[in-house]
Amino acid sequence: MFFPIKLATVNGIGDLQTGDYIPVCSTYENHEIARRVLFFEYSLVGDTSPSACDLVIIEPKGEVLMRDFVRLPDRSWRDSNGQRSDNLAEMLPSEIFEYKLVTRITMDAQPVGK
Repeated sequence: MFFPIKLATVNGIGDLQTGDYIPVCSTYENHEIARRVLFFEYSLVGDTSPSACDLVIIEPKGEVLMRDFVRLPDRSWRDSNGQRSDNLAEMLPSEIFEYKLVTRITMDAQPVGK
């Protein structure tokens, strides 16, 4: 959602409340198949749960897969394809839950609608 490239998605920055969002990037790896996963969570300053997420999967041969997710006013999640779920974990590829967390980095705030 915050990537500086154009993605095919039904989600957009306009789906978020105005304010500053704190990005946290978690990097996961699976050394057996040389796959890396970057999971970005964006929380409105003062909020404890994310309002949006970006998922980047880097495959062994260099292919890059991306999806984004936004939390809707009814607290459900919508992915870049428009599918909805009350549970974000249900929308993520199940195999990534077995990967090892390598790093977790908090980055500078990203302003929305200012």
